[in-house]
Amino acid sequence: MVANKVVETDEVTSFHLQKPDGSELPDFRPGQYLSFRIPKGEIESYDHDVVRNYSLSNKPGKKCLKVYFLNKIFKNRILLL
Repeated sequence: MVANKVVETDEVTSFHLQKPDGSELPDFRPGQYLSFRIPKGEIESYDHDVVRNYSLSNKPGKKCLKVYFLNKIFKNRILLL
C-alpha cells in the first residue's frame, strides 16, 4: 500500500510503499525494480495502458520501498503490477 507520497521537487514525486501491517519487507538487491501499469489516458499521447519499471531507491532492511516518478509521466493513477 502507499504509506506516503512526497513531492520532492516540482518535477519529482516519491512513493513510499509498505505492507498494510507495517512489518518489515524482504531485502532487495541493487538493480531490482517494481513494475507499474499506467492506465490509458494517464500519459499524454498514449491511447493504451503503459507498463513502466521503476528502480527501488532506498536501502534494504527498511519497512518501506521507495520509488520516484517524474510528475509529467502520469496525471493521477498508477497501478502496481
